[in-house]
Amino acid sequence: MVELDQNQKQVWQCCDGLDHPLSAQRLSSGNTLIGDAKAGKVIEVDPKGAVVWKYETADIGNMRMRNSRRTPQGTTPDCS
Repeated sequence: MVELDQNQKQVWQCCDGLDHPLSAQRLSSGNTLIGDAKAGKVIEVDPKGAVVWKYETADIGNMRMRNSRRTPQGTTPDCS
C-alpha cells in the first residue's frame, strides 16, 4: 500500500502481506485505517507508514469484509 501526495510523490509505503486492501480511511489523528478484504485484516498505520494497531480474523477474510471505518465514538466494529 502506498500513499501519494498531490504531485504523485510517495508519502509512505507499508504493510507487507496485504492481499486485497479494499478500504482506507484517514483518521483525525493523522493515522490511516486500512482494511484487507482477502486477508481479513484491519490495520492502522501512522503518517510514516508504521503499523500501530492490527486486528485480524478469518471470520472477515475471503472477501467477506467490504469496508472498514471508525465509528464517531472512535471504535472499530467487527461485523463478522
